[in-house]
Amino acid sequence: MLASCGSGKPLRYLDSAATTLKPSTVIEAEREYATSYTANIHRGHHRLSEIASEKYETAREVMGRFVGTAPRNIIFTKNATESINMVANGFGFTRSDVVALPIGEHHSNILPWMRLCELAWIEHEVCAPVDGRTLEEVIATNRPRMFVFSSGSNVTGAVNDIRTLCAIAARHGISTCVDASQTASHEPIEFDQLGCDFLAFSGHKMFGPPGTGVLAGRPEALERLTPYVIGGGSVASVTRDGFVLRDVPYRFEAGTPNISGVIGLAAAAQFLSAMPIEERRAHLVTLSNQMSERGVRIPGARSLMSDQPDRLPLVSFAFSTPHITSDTVATSLSENHNIMVRSGSMCAHPLVHRAGADGGLLRVSAHLYNSLDDIDETCNAIEEFTTRFS
Repeated sequence: MLASCGSGKPLRYLDSAATTLKPSTVIEAEREYATSYTANIHRGHHRLSEIASEKYETAREVMGRFVGTAPRNIIFTKNATESINMVANGFGFTRSDVVALPIGEHHSNILPWMRLCELAWIEHEVCAPVDGRTLEEVIATNRPRMFVFSSGSNVTGAVNDIRTLCAIAARHGISTCVDASQTASHEPIEFDQLGCDFLAFSGHKMFGPPGTGVLAGRPEALERLTPYVIGGGSVASVTRDGFVLRDVPYRFEAGTPNISGVIGLAAAAQFLSAMPIEERRAHLVTLSNQMSERGVRIPGARSLMSDQPDRLPLVSFAFSTPHITSDTVATSLSENHNIMVRSGSMCAHPLVHRAGADGGLLRVSAHLYNSLDDIDETCNAIEEFTTRFS
């Protein structure tokens, strides 16, 4: 756990939707690469290079099991943002193509498509998941080439039904790309059973190192992608007249990758997989229920949180008093209570605007290392602030 500040109060970290804390096994895995077998991968036949290459490919096998697909369907990236851009830039879109997406998406799942295509927005209530009937209507009206959406909201904790939504898109011959960043550390992914073409997530939101991510894809979907970054490591041969790309997934991993980070990411996946899923679910549901119960009672604050039983353990607050802003509350919690929460737009401007909270939100997001006491103390501190300045 992180050290406490000079106030003597215990540090309470409640910003896991932005990035998670890292277990010692992840830190040790990265340290071991740096101290025991530092070398580049897939480029040499000396002992250290061979060890590093083996560890890297073992990490791909671990992530394949974690995602629920074959290792060859796993591409290592630096984060979900790069993974999504890889699909957007490699799919061969033209400006006349239409991409359908919900209003609640993270900017990383809006901007890559907005730059290349026409967007068909899918409306939904602020704290609700995407409705299948609404998706059907948007498909019928706009005939999109691809449907992109997140598995869970980083603003309200609402969880989308991936299988149902992807099945609807598939019936209409529409490709799908899922941003699973918010749920990868909460629920098993089982990619091969989801029905989507592509799925992306970031390592730093599932107890792994920053600068790591995954793009999983169906074999036929990955084969149709054109790599938008090529260079060393991505080619089988180069002549004066041209080049031949390596097979998937290596054609998408040009240059020297974040070797220690990928090995650390595999350690994070093993850390999560070793914990019984029912135990994880029970703890997160307990935290989520406490957030819901306490959040609605804070004066001067409007809580935005899904009412789904399987919602993510996070809640966002909008403040009704003009001189109370999310930033001032977050600063007060940090400086006076040693509580770390997020303030701002959560990289989700369209949803925040729809919620009538253009002044920003305060987000409290918990994870496996948090306790009910963390939730109570955080809500107490927010209530103390809003009562004092209302």
